[in-house]
Parts: sequence; C-alpha cells; structure tokens
Amino acid sequence: MPERDKTEERRNNRRQSRGAGMDREDTVGSPYPHANDRFTYTDWMIPGPFTGYGPAEYQQSRDARIMEEVNKRLMQHGQLNAMGINVVVSDGKVSLQGVVSSERDRLIAERVAHSVPGVRRVYDRLRISGDLYSQPPTD
Repeated sequence: MPERDKTEERRNNRRQSRGAGMDREDTVGSPYPHANDRFTYTDWMIPGPFTGYGPAEYQQSRDARIMEEVNKRLMQHGQLNAMGINVVVSDGKVSLQGVVSSERDRLIAERVAHSVPGVRRVYDRLRISGDLYSQPPTD
C-alpha cells in the first residue's frame, strides 16, 4: 500500500475514533457485557422507568430547554397566533400567560405545552380578548 493511502487511512481512523462523521446508522461496541455486540446511536432514546430523570444539577437547564421548546412549538403552530402568549417555566411546570383571541387558541396553546417532554404540569393563565391579534402580521 502506498504511503499516501496509509496516511489517509490513519486520518480516517482518528476521525472515527473521535466521533466525527458518525450518523444514526453508525454503530459502536456496547459498553454493557450482557447486551448485544453493537448498538446504534438512537439506543439512548429507549423509554423506561427512568425516562425524564437526569443528573442532579440538570434542573435549571431542563427548565430553560422546556421553555425554549414550548416557545418554538407555539411559534411553529400554523393555526395559533402566539404573539400575545408569555411562557414561564419553573421546576418543569409551565405557566402560559397573556392574551389569545379565542377559546380554541387557548386550548391549542395548552395542548402544545403538554406535548413537550419534561413538562410536569401546565397552568393556563391565558385571557381571551375577542379579535385581538386575529390577523397575521403584514411585513
């Protein structure tokens, strides 16, 4: 094998050992002796009795992640105008505050908040104010 091919092969091996370039289909040896020889990178998503429990110092960052995800989902919902909604998260409990234009919007917002993993409870403190914010913004 020419020297150039050996060098390229060593480079590729180093990249793979550092995790660079790995995707969902890549596999690695299992750290558990009783498990199958190989597992995929999606194996961390297996539900079980400890789903939702993280490290001791994880609570604050979990609340920030929940707030970010609720806001993102509210923003992405095509039938909900979320411009009047404020999201507050504490200890996994989501509080929806502000104004929506209908009872339907209020229910959608509550269901969206419940759909986020890690949400323990949703407090709906939204007020309904007729046609307020009923039209999409014009740029």
